[in-house]
Amino acid sequence: ERCSNRGAVAFIKSVEKALNCEVGGKTKDGRFELKTQRCLLRCEFGINVNIDATEHTQMNLEKLLLELKKL
Repeated sequence: ERCSNRGAVAFIKSVEKALNCEVGGKTKDGRFELKTQRCLLRCEFGINVNIDATEHTQMNLEKLLLELKKL
């Protein structure tokens, strides 16, 4: 099942809101840049996210924010 079928669009919107940053932009403090990318070919584990070249699977907003706090 594709990430888009697992709620990727809603996920991206929630990330934009949480970071107060649109796709293609950076957070006000410049720490994070929000980008989308092509398929990571791990559909069975979606929603998938790369953070500094490290792949994270089965992502949701809560998990993402926890990962970003570690940086």
